[in-house]
Amino acid sequence: MSECSVGFGGAQHSCVPGADRGRVALCCLGFEGGDETEMNQRLVSGFWVTVLILVVMGWFSYTSIREFSETSKVVARSNAYLSVLERLLTNVVSAESEVRGFVIMGNEEYLGLYNGSVREVEIGLERLITTPAPKTSDETEDKLAQLIRARMERLRMSIDARRRGGLDEAVNLAGVGKRLMDELRGLSDNIYRTEQNALSDAAMRLELISVRSTWIISVGSRLAVTFSLVSTLAIGRAESNRRILERALLEISEREQRRIGQDLHDGLCQQLTGIALMVRGLQGNVNQAARGDAATVLSLIHVDYFG
Repeated sequence: MSECSVGFGGAQHSCVPGADRGRVALCCLGFEGGDETEMNQRLVSGFWVTVLILVVMGWFSYTSIREFSETSKVVARSNAYLSVLERLLTNVVSAESEVRGFVIMGNEEYLGLYNGSVREVEIGLERLITTPAPKTSDETEDKLAQLIRARMERLRMSIDARRRGGLDEAVNLAGVGKRLMDELRGLSDNIYRTEQNALSDAAMRLELISVRSTWIISVGSRLAVTFSLVSTLAIGRAESNRRILERALLEISEREQRRIGQDLHDGLCQQLTGIALMVRGLQGNVNQAARGDAATVLSLIHVDYFG
């Protein structure tokens, strides 16, 4: 028994040959039994890690898209609500201006524009009720609608007072109307600030979602590409090792054939030659009947082993 030491892949492998020459050959070449299994496990692990990264990226992308969609809906609702509120307040102010002109001038032409503003205010109130506000409470909306209706009622009363008692009677109602309008402006300003804060928060969330999605996709893509490259290189290395193993096994097979031939030549052939010489030596000492058998043995030895 002899010990072989073979360098493979930058490492030295020392093996003690045993009865199984195939295992000895693999051992001496550095292909221990666990190497192939370990390589397969690494390939499978790399594949599943890549799949896991892609699944995580997909999940984060899905959640980011959902969050982005929900935040966009909040922004759209806030903008729609503020647009309805702004148009409604504009019509209230317009109606107030037309009534003021009628009270001062007594000209019925101002009431034509007033009547148009009243219709727009009623439409605006209906839209305000049907348009959801992301941050404004229902109580605040109800209070706003009550103030608007109260203010429109005071304007109608001012018109009646101007027609009935002239400018002096209409001026006596101005104090209550002004207080209602101030309260209406204060409440609308609070609503406007609340919704603007909601829009600012939504904008910050959208920016955060964008940054987070970009970072996750960037990092995840790099990791997936890295593991894919590592797996590809591992597959290439395994293929290269397989080819080296095939060549080494062929060389070992040829070497074993030459060794067996040499053993036959040096060992068995010499023994047969010695047997043939001994038979020739004994041929003269045996009787006539046995000489024919000895000749037959000699002929078989020469035919089978010496051509």
